[in-house]
Amino acid sequence: MRPYLDNCCLQRPLDDQTHPRIRVETEAVFSILAAIQSGDHQMISSEALEYEIQRTPDSDRRAEVISFLTLASERLEISDATEAIALSFEHGGIRAMDAVHLALASNAKVDYFCTSFRPRARGNQISVGIQPIAELTHRAKNVLVNELGAIDAMRFLNQFRAGNGDYTKDRLDLFKTDTVKSLVAEIKALRKN
Repeated sequence: MRPYLDNCCLQRPLDDQTHPRIRVETEAVFSILAAIQSGDHQMISSEALEYEIQRTPDSDRRAEVISFLTLASERLEISDATEAIALSFEHGGIRAMDAVHLALASNAKVDYFCTSFRPRARGNQISVGIQPIAELTHRAKNVLVNELGAIDAMRFLNQFRAGNGDYTKDRLDLFKTDTVKSLVAEIKALRKN
């Protein structure tokens, strides 16, 4: 199996776990990632996923989600054909970032496209010495990821935090003014860096 997990999916384990739906979706994401980590599935990543993750305002969330991408066995880039598909999705009312992810997955013929977001048309319901704690936390997370793997490390850490917010909702504001053209231009510009 070749699943494409969008950023809403990858962010789900970091959302507020006190909401039953978020908790259930988080366990589903962990199950998929565990199958990927064990080699039963091959995770598909993309430059659009990397771009969207880099736009995540919270640096801790960003770092944790980036660790999931290390599981990917394939990385997709936006081609002219992908952009054309994304534009057709956008013209059909799908929000720009969703359109780009859907087009990448569609063009690559992935087996499953996984999201916790319900794509909808606009308007419809559709250091030496004492280390700062942030540095210590970052190092500890790296040790856990290296020793346990990304999925088990995240599951372990989730015992000690409730998560915060709901990236799936926050994402609406993050990308509300973008179009497929603006997103593709920004993502392709990152290739040069």
